[in-house]
Amino acid sequence: MKFKQHIEISRIIALSYLRKLEDDEQSRLDSWLQSDPTHPLLYKKIGISSDFGKREENIKMLDQEKIWANIYSQISSSHKKPLVFLYKRLLKYAAILLIPLFIAFIAWFITNDVIDSQNTVQIKPGERMAQLKLDNGTVIELGKRDTVFQDRKNLMEIKIDSGKVYYENKLQDETETPVYHSIRVPKGGEYDLTLSDGTRVWINSETELRYFAVPNVKERKVYLKGEAYFEVSKDKSRPFIVHANGMNVKVLGTKFNVSAYPDENILHTTLVEGSVFVNESISDSHQSCTLKPSQQASLNLGDTISITVNDVDVSLYTSWVEGKFNFNKTSLEDIMKKFARWYNVEVFYNDDEAKRQIFSGIMPRFENGESFLELMEETNSVNFDYNENAIVVYSANKKRNMH
Repeated sequence: MKFKQHIEISRIIALSYLRKLEDDEQSRLDSWLQSDPTHPLLYKKIGISSDFGKREENIKMLDQEKIWANIYSQISSSHKKPLVFLYKRLLKYAAILLIPLFIAFIAWFITNDVIDSQNTVQIKPGERMAQLKLDNGTVIELGKRDTVFQDRKNLMEIKIDSGKVYYENKLQDETETPVYHSIRVPKGGEYDLTLSDGTRVWINSETELRYFAVPNVKERKVYLKGEAYFEVSKDKSRPFIVHANGMNVKVLGTKFNVSAYPDENILHTTLVEGSVFVNESISDSHQSCTLKPSQQASLNLGDTISITVNDVDVSLYTSWVEGKFNFNKTSLEDIMKKFARWYNVEVFYNDDEAKRQIFSGIMPRFENGESFLELMEETNSVNFDYNENAIVVYSANKKRNMH
C-alpha cells in the first residue's frame, strides 16, 4: 500500500471510531477490511488500544502542535517526497481524541507489513503469570518471583514460589463464613494453586477461578470460568464443589479436569480417578450423572440442554498439565482455539474447508508456535501466514490457487 493510502485509511479508521464516516468513506473502510484477512484484527486492535473515553482528560494536556511536528519530522525523514500537503490534511483531522490513534496507526504502517517476514517471527509459548485478587480488593501481579503475604485478619499465609501459590491456614477451626479470593490467568499464561485444604489446582490460559482462602465448616466451593485440573484433598465430611457456567461437579477427593469456557457451547468434566457427581443448573430437569474413571460428562448448552457420558482417553484432556498438546482426530478449528489461548494470538480462516481439517498427534506446549504450525503444514492439507500476533489459516488447495 502506498504511503498516501496509509494516511487515508488511518483517517477513515479514526473517523469510524468517532462515528463520523460519510457513506463513501464507509464503503472504502469495508473494502479495506475485506481486502486482507489480517485487516479486521488490526482494526479491532486499534479500537481497543485507543480507548478514547478513558484517555480524553490526559489527551487534553498534550501539546498537539509538538506531537504533529514530531510525526511530520519522522515521516519526512523516511520519504524523499515532500509531505507538507499530507501534514496539512492530517492537521485538519487532529481532533483531540484522534492524536493517540494516528500516532500508533501511522507508526505501525511506516514500520510494519500486515504479515511480517516469517523468517524472523517467533510465536512465543505461554508462561507462569496470573493476577490474584484478595477479599479486601488488593490485586497482586503473580509471576515467577518468590514472596510471602500474611493476612493477619484471616490468620493465613500466602506463599508465592516459582510460579505457584500456596495457602497455609493458621486457624484452629473453620469458619461459618468462608473467605474468598480469585485468580485470573490471561491468554498466554498458566498457574498452579494449592488451597488451604491441600487441594491442588492447575489453571489454564484465559481462566478465572474464585475460591475459598478459608473454607467453611460444611463444604468447599469454587467458581470456574475457563479450564482447570483439580487434585482434591480428601475430606469425607466436607464435599468439594466446582460451579462452572451451569455445570456443577461434586467430589469428596479425586482427580479431574473441567473445561467450561464462556464462549463454548459444550462444557466437559473428565474424571481421572475416584468418583464425581455432575449436574446442571440451567434447565428445569436438572440432569445429573455419576462418573467413573476414564469417563467424561459433556453438557451441551444448545437449544436442548443435555448431559451425555462417554468413555474417553483422559490424556487428551489432561495433557496440558504435563506441558503437551494431545489431539486425536481433532478438527483444526478446535486445535487452534487451544493454540490461540496458549500462544496469545488471534486466528482467522480464509475458508471453512481449513477449519474442518483433521489432525492427530502430540506436541510440546513450551516450544515456539511456528514449529507447531510447520509440522501441520507438512501434512500438505493446510497452510498458514502468521506474525507474532495473528495467524491466517488456508486449506492447502486455496493457498496454492492464490499464488
